[in-house]
Amino acid sequence: MNKEKVIIIGNDGNVGRGIVKALSDNYSVTGIDVTSGKGIEDYSAEELKEMLHEGIDIVYAAEVGNRDEYETNLNLSEENNQRFREFCLKITGTGIAVRLHYIGGSWTKRGIEGLLVSDASPNKDLHDANAYEKAKISAEENAETLAAELNLDISFYDWASVVPNFAPNFSIYKMTQEALDEGQITYSPGDYGRPLLHAVDAGRALRLIAEAEGDIISGKFRKYLIPGVFTPFSKFAEIVREIVEDKTGKKIKLVEQKETPEFLKTKSESKHLKELGFKGSKEMVEEGLRETCEVALRDLGED
Repeated sequence: MNKEKVIIIGNDGNVGRGIVKALSDNYSVTGIDVTSGKGIEDYSAEELKEMLHEGIDIVYAAEVGNRDEYETNLNLSEENNQRFREFCLKITGTGIAVRLHYIGGSWTKRGIEGLLVSDASPNKDLHDANAYEKAKISAEENAETLAAELNLDISFYDWASVVPNFAPNFSIYKMTQEALDEGQITYSPGDYGRPLLHAVDAGRALRLIAEAEGDIISGKFRKYLIPGVFTPFSKFAEIVREIVEDKTGKKIKLVEQKETPEFLKTKSESKHLKELGFKGSKEMVEEGLRETCEVALRDLGED
């Protein structure tokens, strides 16, 4: 990152909050989020000019993150792309050279080879991708087009699955509900799991990448992978059982799922981030899983 000030669009979501915490010790962070009453679309060109200066880094983390919404709203991908285009047009309209860090992708949109996703992994073929992954592939294509068309410097990130994650469709939330309703937790044993990263750790990875980038280059498009720490589903289940039993006094049984898709053994890694000294924290991931379970219990009226 070239300057001391960073602007984060979408600072109040799971991803944005982690980035704010990761950057706040070293940078002056300004957050813009519609939840605070004024989204980026509400800023005039003059207001933006007052906020920006040459070489500033802007993190755009305002995409809809809940994958289920892409199945129910078939226009969501197009809406995301149009919103990002309008944002880029506003930025270029100021005449100020900036670097955009776009959290528009997901590690899951990349193809799996040998149960591994790495820096070199290409995007999936569209016929192998679900609606969420297709939207993320489209976001990348849109960003690359805008970088060339508007002479912008854009770094595009295929983000890790992050915790805490308070969405009701996340595994921890579902396990918590099953524990309360049925007195058991069904999980996939053995080598099955998911690469996860604490949201703050993911923000730290972005910081390392951004700080290693050189001068702003108009029309430059870069793509990065933010990998996760592989976390077995057995650990998910153990954490949920421990918290539910402690908070409710109920005894919870663990039940092994009989069949699990093979791709749920997939790991992710980034050689580039390793070279920058990044290593995701297993302890922080587990802390994020615990926080998610505790919030789920409160949501479900059990704490």
